[in-house]
Amino acid sequence: MEIGCLQQCQNFEDRRTDQEVMENILRIADLYEPAGFDFLLMAEHHFHGYSMTPTPPNFLAYMAGRTTKIKLGSGVIIVPWNDPYRAATQVLMLDYLSKGRAVLGLGRGLSKIEMDNFGIDMSLTRPMYDEGARKIIETLNTGIFPGGGEYYNSMQRCEVRPAPLSKDWSDRTYCVGMSPDSAIEAGRLGGRLMTFTSIPWEMYIPTCFNPYKEAFIATHGREPGPMVCGDCIYVHEDEERAKEVAYEHFGNYVEWTSKFYQTDGAHMQKAKGYESYAKSGEIMRAVGIAGIREHFCSMQLWGTPKQIVEKVRARQEVIGHPFDLCALFGVGGMDYGVLEDCIKLMGSKVIPELKKLQDHRSLKAA
Repeated sequence: MEIGCLQQCQNFEDRRTDQEVMENILRIADLYEPAGFDFLLMAEHHFHGYSMTPTPPNFLAYMAGRTTKIKLGSGVIIVPWNDPYRAATQVLMLDYLSKGRAVLGLGRGLSKIEMDNFGIDMSLTRPMYDEGARKIIETLNTGIFPGGGEYYNSMQRCEVRPAPLSKDWSDRTYCVGMSPDSAIEAGRLGGRLMTFTSIPWEMYIPTCFNPYKEAFIATHGREPGPMVCGDCIYVHEDEERAKEVAYEHFGNYVEWTSKFYQTDGAHMQKAKGYESYAKSGEIMRAVGIAGIREHFCSMQLWGTPKQIVEKVRARQEVIGHPFDLCALFGVGGMDYGVLEDCIKLMGSKVIPELKKLQDHRSLKAA
């Protein structure tokens, strides 16, 4: 099992200046490699304090020069917002700058404010993603940008330089699959499945993971690699304190996330390809914000070091397939000093124990 983190630059409810947030995030980012984390990702978001990360390649190149071991990548490249040629070459440059430590993350996008400001019809993001993602992956694996296409057709087939350091990105690529359609497409693309804990795993396995695995094997003739599971994580030596902090800040995070993505908005009923999110929005309206906060917080990873390890071990039993853990730290307005203590405790008492857990190699439900 590998353990990493997804770095956001969240200015929760604009409680701080953007400069204060950025300075602290850069300071925090220096903690991950010494603490023993295996990978560091940066989300791509625009136009909002939800996550002030419009150019992940800049941050990742900066971190490539400050680290020697940790893997680096976008979490994730939102394909409809990016030119596939430029996205592929940015990843190639990161691979050179980091001496082969780059990883590739791909996603479709969900936020209406971002889609609107980029002038993208949400009903077109599925075919745009399918075409663009394939071009990015093909470019990295062959050194040739394919050109042509329906949505990204301004360039002809061409060689990319510098040439890829490696032409096997099969285990270095992960694709977000929060809905059944996206999970199946991740399998066809050959990426490792990436998801964020938002529904019980007993529901996610049959609706998303199993179809993903079937599509992966049918397309590529082999078993998929470890899934990537994103979770809000808070660890403290005192269980009650851990719960108190987690329920406050994870609850803040999911409430703000719901507002940012407008997942219960009327547009979700009309946007082609987002049917599963429309259904989730109906459930959210029925449950109410208090219910949403409780449901979300109960599924995340919080507690003492021993409790965190046990929760991950129990999840292994449910999923029955290897997975890597991707932590979302410091969300929902958490104090940076509290966050720093959490990361250090993860490094000293949680990561070493997680490394001892045995992967479960076969899915029980299959």
